[in-house]
Amino acid sequence: MELGEALLDESLDDSLLAEWFPVLQCHAGVQGRGVERLKLSLANGIAPIERYRYLIYAESGESAEDSVVLLPLIAQRPGGFNVSLEIMWMRLASTSAKKTPIPDNVVTAGRDLLAAYSFEGLSDLQTHHINEIVKNCLTGPEGAAVVHGLCQRVQTARTHFRLTYSDARSVLGALLAVQPLAALDALFPVDSQQDVRTHWVRYRMDERYGSAFDNVPEAVLLGWCERDKETRYTLAASAILPFQTEPNSEVRRWKDVSLRLLERAPDRVEVLKRYIHQFEPMSWTGSRVPPWEANIKLLDSLVEYPDPKVAAFVIEERARLRGVLEHERQREGVTERRENERFE
Repeated sequence: MELGEALLDESLDDSLLAEWFPVLQCHAGVQGRGVERLKLSLANGIAPIERYRYLIYAESGESAEDSVVLLPLIAQRPGGFNVSLEIMWMRLASTSAKKTPIPDNVVTAGRDLLAAYSFEGLSDLQTHHINEIVKNCLTGPEGAAVVHGLCQRVQTARTHFRLTYSDARSVLGALLAVQPLAALDALFPVDSQQDVRTHWVRYRMDERYGSAFDNVPEAVLLGWCERDKETRYTLAASAILPFQTEPNSEVRRWKDVSLRLLERAPDRVEVLKRYIHQFEPMSWTGSRVPPWEANIKLLDSLVEYPDPKVAAFVIEERARLRGVLEHERQREGVTERRENERFE
């Protein structure tokens, strides 16, 4: 045992073995002196950062828990964040498989890891890993502050095109699910302009995957709106996807939460305008006429709404949108005829 420890100590500075030290130490186990050696290895910077990925295969139990203290150090190295991310995800997956509680130091390490991350583009796998860490490590009061900062950094990364719409929607969905109030307050700060906030959230959704804000429980969303009725009801109306499509059909129906927002809002017409703004089909594949028709039919259920202002607005908008639909039908007809003429 002592001989093995001595050999590992010597390999840290060995001209041939130093670059392979993380692999050697992980095979020997990471508990106790192994953690300190790995810290020294990270400090001297000889071993490629990818070789610390072998911590994924470190022994379970005490060794696995000890090794999480290395993750912030690994993340600080160029290319190290993704290595730390994968190691942390594996720790969580291992704990889940054993159906045991996540150790406090693992939760803390996951929280610290996300707190230091600025989004620079993610693969689908990395997005999945981040979402799992969010779900398991950002609960409670300690997680709320981290969620607040992450929401702001996601927003900044998307604004500067460092993050795709789908990745932004996925990560925000995880953050809104685990800490809905902290995330909502971060995304919609009181002193920001409403139009800017509305524009930003408009593109966090599509008809297939919905909106990241669909992960906010209805009661939480309504309670959040009540704290600033004049502003937040219209913001929420812009953030959610207000309708859903029945499986294997073009039939739409209003979501319960969208009807509740409409019912409680101080300015129902403005909320309805935000819903109607989402009627335009987002896809340019195939004909846009069927989805336009299905979306316009949603207004039929509101023609006799108890609020006369809403009912009058619905009748007016339905007539206007039918005109838009007819124009779209004619446009597609002209396009189809031109295409056909090319082959005659």
